Order: sequence, then structure tokens, then C-alpha cells
Amino acid sequence: MGYSLFVPSSLQAGESKKNGLKILDGLPLATLEGEGNFRSALDNFARKRGIRMNVQVECPSFPLAAYAVARGKVAAILPSIAAADLQATGAEQVAVSFLRDFDREMCLATNPRLIRIRPVLEKAAAVIYQVCRF
Repeated sequence: MGYSLFVPSSLQAGESKKNGLKILDGLPLATLEGEGNFRSALDNFARKRGIRMNVQVECPSFPLAAYAVARGKVAAILPSIAAADLQATGAEQVAVSFLRDFDREMCLATNPRLIRIRPVLEKAAAVIYQVCRF
């Protein structure tokens, strides 16, 4: 799973024209709350490079951060798959090279016994595999 910066159209005038890390400097952001792996890594990365993080909204999940972007007041670093939903809002998906360091491998695991007990899980796994092939 890769990540991208999503900038709402109301903030695109100057921000999306910047290059590299400078795009984040002072940009109003929504991000994950707390001190989880993603948030800690992002904060450390910014601190080491002198980037001023302007966190305006802390959310318990990526879908809520995406909702904040759709409202037009903040940008957010979200899983790239959010582009499918945010495109309709006019948010721009900005590929920022340093975000490759945040890529995560996804894995769907189950117990074969559960599939025998609940055959619908085999169908669900096939659908998830098709939807999440990136």
C-alpha cells in the first residue's frame, strides 16, 4: 500500500506547485491521532528535515482524514487508494517521493478451517483480492 498527499482544490493555488518536501511546510493537515507507527514516522521525518507540520485535525482513521480533505480545509497524507473517492471532490493527488519510505505490504490471512466452516469467506477473499490488487 502506497501513500500520496491529497490537497483539496481550495488549497491548491500555491501549495501543489511546490516541489518535494517544501509542499508540506506549513500546509494545513489532517493526520492520524496518537503516536502510532505512521504518525511517529511522519513526525520524525519532518523534524529531521526542518519541515513545520501544521496539523489542524487529528483523526482516528484514514477514512476520517479523507473526509476532512473532502471538506476542503486541510490536506492529508493518505493511502493512495483514497484517490478513487477524493477525485470527485476536486482534491489533487500529489506524488511526493519521500512517501515511498512509508509504503506497507498488505496481507490477508485466514485459517483454512474457517473457510470450511464459512464457505462465503472464500468468495470474500476472491473479491478482496480483485479490489486490492495494486
